[in-house]
Amino acid sequence: MAARLGHLDSVTLSAAFVRNGCMDVVATNPLARALHAPMFASDTTDRHGCANIARYHFLDPGGYSTPRSAAWS
Repeated sequence: MAARLGHLDSVTLSAAFVRNGCMDVVATNPLARALHAPMFASDTTDRHGCANIARYHFLDPGGYSTPRSAAWS
């Protein structure tokens, strides 16, 4: 696992993250952490700081695009 995390950190020109089957983000490089900062700062992040893509997208008001949501109503 440590070798894989080292590989993730070596990706410097692109945001990269690893997720599991439950959509939990289990590892990120610094650029992905910065790009997805709202997800990590969201109330949908668990008490251990583990962000979940699905929880953020469906449960956090900032997790979806307002113009797209307005088009659905």
